[in-house]
Amino acid sequence: MKVAVRFAVLGVGVMMHTLSLAQATQSVDNAFLDPNMEKEAWLLAQKQADPAPAENRPADQSANTGASAQRPAQPQGQRPAQSPAYAGNVAQVEPLPTPKLDLKQEVLNQVAPMEPALIREIIVELEKRRQAASTPAATDVKAALSSFNVDLSPGATPPVVRIARGQGAVVTFLDAAGNPWPIQAAENFYSQAMDVKQLSGHVLSVAARSDYLRGSVGVMLEGLATPVTFTVIPAVNATDYRVDLRVPGIAPGAIPQVAGGGMSASVGSADLMAFLYGQTPDGAKRLKVKGNPDVSAWQSASGDLVIRTAAMIASPAWSEKLPSADGTSVYRLPPTPVVLLSRHGKISNVEIQGIVPSPSQAAIGFGQ
Repeated sequence: MKVAVRFAVLGVGVMMHTLSLAQATQSVDNAFLDPNMEKEAWLLAQKQADPAPAENRPADQSANTGASAQRPAQPQGQRPAQSPAYAGNVAQVEPLPTPKLDLKQEVLNQVAPMEPALIREIIVELEKRRQAASTPAATDVKAALSSFNVDLSPGATPPVVRIARGQGAVVTFLDAAGNPWPIQAAENFYSQAMDVKQLSGHVLSVAARSDYLRGSVGVMLEGLATPVTFTVIPAVNATDYRVDLRVPGIAPGAIPQVAGGGMSASVGSADLMAFLYGQTPDGAKRLKVKGNPDVSAWQSASGDLVIRTAAMIASPAWSEKLPSADGTSVYRLPPTPVVLLSRHGKISNVEIQGIVPSPSQAAIGFGQ
């Protein structure tokens, strides 16, 4: 048993010695594992690839002359095959030939690689998206003209001006007779919501800077101790392009008007405002006018005669008047078939047709 173990150990030692000798031999024969042998192999490959003439050949290369003479001749015009050069353990190869390029197409591919039809499609899509981004949220907002009788009493609600982005409002200040009331100073209380500018002595412009913010404006009028304030809100269904604010009283320096009813320092009632802008309130009836196409007439629900004209009514005497900034006024007067007007110093009369007499008037034969 001991003898068998000794033979086994001896056999293992012999095998390990043989393996080490084989590895040593392989390491000597492998030029890529020895830097010196690698260099010699590279030099030898260069000499074989480009042999020097016999007269310039060194003596140590004379032994390779016979081997060179036995190489087959290369065809004419064909370069002899060369062994690749080595840099370290990596073989260097010649660069690939440059392909023939279409310079025009290369420039187009770099600058505008897309086809013209595709470029046009993209431009159309971008334009649609810009348009969608620029369109306001509410596109069905209608323009309107508003008029307010300013209440200067404590606790009164200020007038409201509706504006939208890109659609501002012009606010005018008038006295009870329709005369312009000059502005002494104006203050914008919320500049992030709107811009306020004074266009003339009695006119302000209000422009929106936001689609949702709201604010207010304070105004001091000449000769009036009480400030006038109005609120500015974003438009929802309608936006004001013009707002007339009528202040009770007479503006400083206003020229009194001579007419049948005399001068009144109070503004007209609310029902006259609809007539002033050409509307027919509920219960009212529009009448036919002969003699002047610029005159409109209604019979109100209470039976009064309402005349809308730019002239002054000389007869009969009117009981109430509501003027506008452009000189047009609405008068309330008793029912009468003929009205005398004064314009530019000339007197003219108009005939009113279609008046329904009251019971007392019918009893005395009115309208027959």
